[in-house]
Amino acid sequence: MEPSQPARSRADLADVRILIIDDDNVNAMLARSVLEQLGCIIQISSNPVKALEKYARDKDTIDLVLVDYFMPTLDGGATVDHLRKINPQIKVLLFSGADEMRLRQIIRQHSIEGYLHKPLRKEEARQAIREIFPARSEPVASA
Repeated sequence: MEPSQPARSRADLADVRILIIDDDNVNAMLARSVLEQLGCIIQISSNPVKALEKYARDKDTIDLVLVDYFMPTLDGGATVDHLRKINPQIKVLLFSGADEMRLRQIIRQHSIEGYLHKPLRKEEARQAIREIFPARSEPVASA
């Protein structure tokens, strides 16, 4: 008889579909790695204008958008405003290296759900996404 193994839970945030909009590919790829460890399904766009086109086309397959604030063609605030025109219920997290006071001002100004600091840290991401999707964050034991 084999010793019993502890029940393993699925990835914390399995199947949360996230679009990352960040003109810095290194930060976007690091964020992708962290979020995939949490079980999220990730898409990346380095161009906010193209990201808006993508979101308009695929909004039913995206649960959350992670938006960099400082981008050359269209800043994060304007990007969020355009996203909300497409889908007023879109869930957004700001993704920036700005200081906390500035981030809080931006999220109030654009009605953003929250923010994550660069570089993305796993526990900070887990907590922020759990607050947005509490039902999806319950671990499920597998038999």
